[in-house]
Amino acid sequence: MPIDIAQLQLQPNGTIALARQLYQLLHQQIMQGQLTYHERLPATRQLAATLNISRGVVVEAYDMLKLDAIVAGFGKGGTRVCVPSTQSPPPDQSKKSHATPPKIALSTRGQRIANSRNYPNRSQTREFPLTPSMPDFRLFPLKQWQRVAAMALNSSPKWYHRDGGLPLLKQQLCTFLAQYRGITNVQPQQVIITTGSQGAQSLLATLLCNSGDIALVESPCWTGTVSALKQAGLDIITSPLDNQGMQVPVNIRHKKQQPKIVITSAAIQFPTGITMTPARRQALVQATQAWQSWLIEDDYAAEYSYNHHPPPSILATSRAAHIIHIGTMSKLLMPALRMGWLVVPPALISPIVSAMNTLGLQASYLQQQQLGLFMQYGYLSTHLAHCRAVYNFRRKRACDYLQRYAKGYFSITDSISGMNISLRLDDRFSDLDSRQLSEHFKQHELGISVYRFQDCQHLLLGHTLLDDASYAKELDSFIHAIKTLTA
Repeated sequence: MPIDIAQLQLQPNGTIALARQLYQLLHQQIMQGQLTYHERLPATRQLAATLNISRGVVVEAYDMLKLDAIVAGFGKGGTRVCVPSTQSPPPDQSKKSHATPPKIALSTRGQRIANSRNYPNRSQTREFPLTPSMPDFRLFPLKQWQRVAAMALNSSPKWYHRDGGLPLLKQQLCTFLAQYRGITNVQPQQVIITTGSQGAQSLLATLLCNSGDIALVESPCWTGTVSALKQAGLDIITSPLDNQGMQVPVNIRHKKQQPKIVITSAAIQFPTGITMTPARRQALVQATQAWQSWLIEDDYAAEYSYNHHPPPSILATSRAAHIIHIGTMSKLLMPALRMGWLVVPPALISPIVSAMNTLGLQASYLQQQQLGLFMQYGYLSTHLAHCRAVYNFRRKRACDYLQRYAKGYFSITDSISGMNISLRLDDRFSDLDSRQLSEHFKQHELGISVYRFQDCQHLLLGHTLLDDASYAKELDSFIHAIKTLTA
């Protein structure tokens, strides 16, 4: 059957090259069986004249078909189809098929993973001015980051690396953790590089627990923690916070009631900003030891202390073999870096590294090396010192502005570290639930989070993006949104 010229409709002004268009149309006719095995294609000059295009376009299209091994040149025998047709004739569209399509669906576990957390759609992910825990990318030391990029490209491994992270970054993180988090009792091999807190918590929940095990978390807590536990099929129980941090349950007596995993953010609790007291930390460590539970500390953004050296990690004051430390660069540098770490007991190094290799969860080797060099040259320490000064100033200025122009609508809760301002709403808003408040502030596009704590509604505002040019405008918009609640 000869080529159907009528189907070779080319678009000279289209975005796809003519040769590519012709190749696609010929490819389609061959694979649909319109051109049969060993059938000869028109000579290039003939087809070019018929389609009113240059011969070079036809030659290029034929060459692409030859590369696909669909046609072959036979000298004087011309260019011929060299694959047998495996396609059945096109179905008669006038006849409706009543066949039931096969049912393809996610597994039970797949559905659990996919449904564990609802992320906003793309149109809702732009940067809002009061979004909590968002670093100011304008402060990022781009020149220093680019300065070590070429060095990292030359020195990073070009092959797969299966040891849970590159040696340089692990060693630099050990130094960093000793300086900023007081953790001096770990070796580099105990540091495992991850893609961030969410991935780390999901991995640990999956590896350390069976579906149906109990997990104990703070209330309120980060939604990412809840989703990490849900995807692993765990039964989540909560423990309320007070001014000393997470309360240690005293009514867990039977083994069936004991949690397999406990997750806390002791240095700077999210979202309340409460710092767990030493006595409460010790009680939690002792309780989790008695329960034979894993104690996981999600340690984020404590480096941004307002007044003095940040409170230490739980791991800094306890050598217990059941404590796991999680850290992230998302708040210290930027979320786009997709870099974090675990500090794990020696017994967990091999299984966690093996699981990450199997699942392909390693962070980019090139960016690991780049970050390691960035830290080695002191750029991260300089950046953190600069950001801490800027963020602390912006926090104080924002708090002063809110107290001056919105007094009586809320009170600002105390916190010694972090990237956010927590506001306790006045009792006049007690009739509004969290869903109503969230929807109200969502309409004003400010990025504010709402949570309930100690029977009161609270708002969480990020202050890190409030620079000199924008702070008054953005805070005025927030104050307006607050006042319209009472209108």
